[in-house]
Amino acid sequence: MRKGVTVFEMVIVIALANLVLWTTALLMQRTRTTFQKTTDVLNAEVLQESIVGKLRSDIRRLTRIKECKNHLLVFTAHQKDREIEIRYEYDEIKRSLIRTDSSRAGLKFDFHGANQIQTFLFQPKPCLASFTCLNVAMQIIAQEKKGIPPTTLAFVGQFFAPCKEPFFLSAHANE
Repeated sequence: MRKGVTVFEMVIVIALANLVLWTTALLMQRTRTTFQKTTDVLNAEVLQESIVGKLRSDIRRLTRIKECKNHLLVFTAHQKDREIEIRYEYDEIKRSLIRTDSSRAGLKFDFHGANQIQTFLFQPKPCLASFTCLNVAMQIIAQEKKGIPPTTLAFVGQFFAPCKEPFFLSAHANE
């Protein structure tokens, strides 16, 4: 009967312990990366939904488009008992969408999406003079982290303005 542990047994135990530690560290790194990427994608989805929600709300009240270019949309909208001017402008340098509302003394709101909106495009259909709907395309990048490839979310949609419908115009013509 021998007492103690041989060197070979100690080497085997140390190798097994290192294997368990290495596997645990690798699993933790992958979990952290997955968690970070998922959080970034969810934040990008929240940004996209806030932009689409605000744009939908504003376009529903649209009464007249003043100017529409690829990265700029200026229009008047019906708000309670008056008309206000709303301006959306995409800043390619800051990669941000900026909304300005005349009822708030020109206060600018950027949706807290600086450096995340890769592209943004406005296009009235069929044309500016005979506006029927507004096509919007945007591409949002989840926050880019070192060593993690970014995820891109894209949105393409059409917004219709009920304020431009003949019923709405005739109902409010007598006001």
